[in-house]
Amino acid sequence: MKITDTMKQEIEEMIEAFNEKCQVHYEARYEGEYLYLDKNNTHIGRLSFNGDINSCSFDVYDYPSEEYEPRELNFYGNYKLTGTI
Repeated sequence: MKITDTMKQEIEEMIEAFNEKCQVHYEARYEGEYLYLDKNNTHIGRLSFNGDINSCSFDVYDYPSEEYEPRELNFYGNYKLTGTI
């Protein structure tokens, strides 16, 4: 499912609020059904939308393979993944 402009606006507001609260700088890039999450020009991961903004799949960017890996969950903070933004 392609991410709509309305969804993008809602996502940008969530990211902005998180950035302010945590004093960080995450950015979103969009391509079709994917939201690519970067921090300081570093790839972090990719969210795949399944029709609901609160039900997403998350793939971690794996630098050695230069691919997004759905099974790669060995990273700090992985316990916080809930399938939502």
